[in-house]
Amino acid sequence: MRTTVPIGMGFHYGPGLERFDLPCGGQLWGHGGQLLGYVTYAYRRDDGRSLTMLLASGRDDGFVPFAAATGAAYCLT
Repeated sequence: MRTTVPIGMGFHYGPGLERFDLPCGGQLWGHGGQLLGYVTYAYRRDDGRSLTMLLASGRDDGFVPFAAATGAAYCLT
């Protein structure tokens, strides 16, 4: 499930999980998606810390708030 290929902006896609490379080092594993104006991200680091984010009425892929939230949650602590 963790065999992935790069798809851009720090994301790598695989047969079951996506990997996101944190700008401060380390990796998150999970999945994101969007449908009918909603954007979701659910990711977890191997040490057990997790992040789940939902944007209602999303007009784009929500990457900017996702990057800000992961930076705050994982890189500033």
